[in-house]
Amino acid sequence: MAVSGQSIRFCGPTSAGPGGGSFDALNRVLADLCTRGNPKEGASLALKKHLEEEARDLSGEAFSRFMDQLYDRISSFLESSDVAENLGALRAIDELIDVAFGENSSKVSKFANYIRTVFESSGPSSQSGGAMTADEVERQIKIALGWLRGDRVEYRRFAAVLILKEMAENASTVFNVHVPEFVDAIWVALRDPMLPIRERAVEALRACLGVIEKRETRWRVQWYYRMFEATQDGLGKNASVHSIHGSLLAVGELLRNTGEFMMSRYREVAEIVLRYLEHRDRLVRLSITSLLPRIAHFLRDRFVTNYLTICMNHILAVLRIPAERSSGFVALGEMAGALDGELVHYLPTITSHLRDAIAPRRGRPSLEALACVGNIAKAMGPAMEPHVRGLLDVMFSAGLSPTLVEALEQITTSIPSLLPTIQDRLLDCISVVLSKSHHPQGRSAVGMGRGNLMNMPQQVSDLSGSALVQLALQTLARFNFKGHDLLEFARESVVVYLDDDDGAVRKDAALCCCRLVANSFSGVQYASGRSNRGKRRRLVEEIVEKLLIEAVADADVIVRHSIFSSLHGNRGFDDFLAQADSLSAVFAALNDEDFDVREFAISVAGRLSEKNPAYVLPALRRHLIQLLTYLGQSADTKCREESAKLLGCLIRNCERLILPYIAPIHKALVARLIDGTSVNANNGIISGVLVTVGDLARVGGFAMRRYIPELMPLIVDALLDGAAVTKREVAVATLGQVVQSTGYVITPYNEYPLLLGLLLKLLNGELAWSTRREVLKVLGIMGALDPHVHKRNQQSLPGPHGDVTRNASESGQHIQSVDELPMDLWPSFATSEDYYSTVAINSLMRILRDPSLATYHLKVVGSLMFIFKSMGLGCVPYLPKVLPDLFHIVRTCDDALKDFITWKLGILVSIVRQHVRKYLQELLILISELWSTFSFPVAGRPQLGYPVLHLVEQLCLALNDEFRTYLPAILPCCIQVLSDAERYNDYTYVLDIFRTLEVFGGTLDEHMHLLLPALIRLFKVDASVEIRRAAIKTLTKLIPRVQVTGHISSLVHHLKLGLRWVCFLFPWL
Repeated sequence: MAVSGQSIRFCGPTSAGPGGGSFDALNRVLADLCTRGNPKEGASLALKKHLEEEARDLSGEAFSRFMDQLYDRISSFLESSDVAENLGALRAIDELIDVAFGENSSKVSKFANYIRTVFESSGPSSQSGGAMTADEVERQIKIALGWLRGDRVEYRRFAAVLILKEMAENASTVFNVHVPEFVDAIWVALRDPMLPIRERAVEALRACLGVIEKRETRWRVQWYYRMFEATQDGLGKNASVHSIHGSLLAVGELLRNTGEFMMSRYREVAEIVLRYLEHRDRLVRLSITSLLPRIAHFLRDRFVTNYLTICMNHILAVLRIPAERSSGFVALGEMAGALDGELVHYLPTITSHLRDAIAPRRGRPSLEALACVGNIAKAMGPAMEPHVRGLLDVMFSAGLSPTLVEALEQITTSIPSLLPTIQDRLLDCISVVLSKSHHPQGRSAVGMGRGNLMNMPQQVSDLSGSALVQLALQTLARFNFKGHDLLEFARESVVVYLDDDDGAVRKDAALCCCRLVANSFSGVQYASGRSNRGKRRRLVEEIVEKLLIEAVADADVIVRHSIFSSLHGNRGFDDFLAQADSLSAVFAALNDEDFDVREFAISVAGRLSEKNPAYVLPALRRHLIQLLTYLGQSADTKCREESAKLLGCLIRNCERLILPYIAPIHKALVARLIDGTSVNANNGIISGVLVTVGDLARVGGFAMRRYIPELMPLIVDALLDGAAVTKREVAVATLGQVVQSTGYVITPYNEYPLLLGLLLKLLNGELAWSTRREVLKVLGIMGALDPHVHKRNQQSLPGPHGDVTRNASESGQHIQSVDELPMDLWPSFATSEDYYSTVAINSLMRILRDPSLATYHLKVVGSLMFIFKSMGLGCVPYLPKVLPDLFHIVRTCDDALKDFITWKLGILVSIVRQHVRKYLQELLILISELWSTFSFPVAGRPQLGYPVLHLVEQLCLALNDEFRTYLPAILPCCIQVLSDAERYNDYTYVLDIFRTLEVFGGTLDEHMHLLLPALIRLFKVDASVEIRRAAIKTLTKLIPRVQVTGHISSLVHHLKLGLRWVCFLFPWL
């Protein structure tokens, strides 16, 4: 039965937007974003997730209404007088900019209209919108420059420098026109009394200098000169502190970004710096300290000759001032990087200051001092070794911290001789952290002494608990521990954290295990004897087994994603993953609820087909069939889109599986592309299918040539869709792959005369440069066209190929009567015992065909069914004359009669049983039409739906296993009912759907992958206990009759959640 996507969906309430439950959820998500401080953790991700769910569950038109309501809410927040709501709107816009819904151009245009007075999110918008945003960028730049020139209003100046910075970084082409105006106006903000305005202004100046540097222009030197003169004006005799500070910040940016221009002015800059070394204002002194390394880096030799001594004396003096010591260490590290080995003579003094700062007698250790050790070691190299060796004790005494780890990485890179010592000390430190909770006896595998670590009281950072454990795991994973066999340590001290309550800890533990196992694959690790190799292999197998358990069973999708990402990225795991037990876990992940995890699982499984084809290929073949089923029959648009992408992933990663199945895959893809030519097509699905078509062409090669007549009109149709930019970009790439793989060159220009002009037009559009390169590639692949032939093709337009869209085929079918004799002749042909029944049926049918007697139709249908029930199978000869009229009446009558006739048709099916086969096609079409009347109860409308389910149940019981053939057309309808019940928080029909599913029983075996997700979601929704209990009971009845082995992972996750819910509600159980 051909069931359209619209006919099997719930219509839902007829209101202007999505259901109340969905809109309430949106309000909750937006409320979490509306706060003056930092929003709740994950609030932005919650908005994105909610949008993805709406896009998956709503039809195109309903989703458009939902987005309109969301945009209205954002607009109202921006217009509100409440700052929290303004910030909430900005956070929502910032998240929506990168969400792949709709076209960027329309989305950015809408956002630009919303945020006329709020600008921090404008930068990403201007970057993603393309050429159509140029006017809006121009407008915002002019407004910002006007605010800088106008009267001093703090919030306007602050907003202006933020706008100008974002526009310079994200819309440099438009900004470049306004550089002269910017050069004159920015000094107002650089000399503003407010420190935050000056700091943001120098960021805008930095962005502007970046724009100037990228463009060769004769005005560049003039602009640099004007900027330098402005800094001189700001450093005059009577200049204020904020003017001096802003000018010094600008001098730093000029040194960093103007190249050779500042060389001739180097002496002037140096004299300025020296003049302010002892300035009375602390902010100026800090600026001078941070400026010294830049001056040293700009002209190193000249600095060493003339200014090194005085500047180093200044920095060492700063180190003695507690309030300014931090800036001194930062400057010292940068100075070492600029001068390389010129600080050798200062190392003893510097080391003394570092020791005092890292292990002070009073106060907290200095993080800047720790970082300074690493920077100096990086700059000085082996010359720093004795000094660093003397500092290691105090560095480790401060405890594990990100700054310490970074410094140690720099030291081991620059001074390799210290690597073994630092490895041992750092392993001890990590062992202490990891063993506190799980292994008080310490690190047995490594066996390093920790006597000098156990009595260290000071901690440099506030890290503790999970955060400290995470840092230890991350350090163990990324630090260079080459030469140490850490597999046993991983098993004893890291694997235990895979069961930690904190998902972030579990993720880091999993990544750490993956990295340590991957490191063990090196030749050094396996260079020892056979017994050691066997031991290591057993350790790896044990750790990989634990990782796979987490990859399938962990409730946190981030953990599962991280593990599969690591397994996918390292082929060294393949020998272990190709074992039967490991493959079972990989196959279970093929049905993970997260798309990315499924994609990684397919990629890994496809790669493993080379190692163990006998075990892998059958499973992937089943999954291929499952994906084709999803693509062709799922009512969930998001599911169809993901299935298309996963099918492409499978094609790319397991070519040997795909080659025998090119024909059915092509058929399924073409069917979806044909659906994409309709008005309400989902562009996400079409884009995914087009990508998969390109992958199939690459794998199929010349074998795809015979499908060109079907594919090309659909690809050209996608190229013509100017309203869907993303789909057009994908179509260009797909066209190139198809042409290149099949050798279909030159001919496309002749068969599709509009194609060449269309491709050339795309080069002049506002598509991304990557897409334009793809267009050029396609033009090169298809080859050169004779200009005369091209001219002739153009003259043929419009021609038979001018319209590349496919005409919709007629789908209506008519049941032909098997008996052409008129009804009135029946009595003379009837046997004596059926004579009276024949007369009665004849009379009742005359009334049923008369529209003027419609008030009697309900009683007529009741009487007919009473007669058929009394006749049993004897009523079969009358069906050809009765059923066509019943089918006609049920389509034209009112709801009450339609309800009644549908129920009676179910009774009739139960009477005639297998003899209903002849009318199955018409019955299924009727079910499809009646299903569209399913809706949640609204005021003034009776409840419908139960008779349709009754009819479906009776068909299943009548046909038994033969019903499997027709289940793919009916099951998506049932699944949609469950999904929409959850969405609108109305479970009117859910219990009846459960009963229908139980009647289907074993016929569902091949379709459990479609049904299980909908059933499982009902375990966790805010439904009544009755609904949850019924869902579990239905699943319990189905499991013995169907195969659910491949879905154990998903079932276990949600049944565990259900048990937690029961324990929470009924703790006494």
